[in-house]
Amino acid sequence: EDKADKEDNIDKALQKDADEIDDIRKKIDEADDALKDDKSDIDKIKTEIKKACKGLKTDRAEVKKIAGEVDEADKALKKDTAEIDEIDEEVDKALDSATTDTKSDKVDKKDKEDKKDKANKGAKVEGAVKIEKED
Repeated sequence: EDKADKEDNIDKALQKDADEIDDIRKKIDEADDALKDDKSDIDKIKTEIKKACKGLKTDRAEVKKIAGEVDEADKALKKDTAEIDEIDEEVDKALDSATTDTKSDKVDKKDKEDKKDKANKGAKVEGAVKIEKED
């Protein structure tokens, strides 16, 4: 009986160890499945990163293209601004010339009016003198 109890205890201990081994195997299988899921997730993330990198390269190319267009537009704007400045200068010169001409015309007109007034006064004086002589 003592031997039977010992064998029974050994069987129980062996069964307990076997159960623990089975639990450990289940945990290993679960960890392995989780690792496979993680690896799959990592592969998906890698794929997304690769797509993002391609998109980034495309975006960089577009940015460079746009920067080139902006540079060209800036050059054209500077050229247009220079042309506008030249036209402004020409307009200013023309306005100055027109103002000077108008001032000259006014001075000439005033001189003519002054001469006319003097001539009229002279004619009136001569007329008055003639009238006096006739009396």
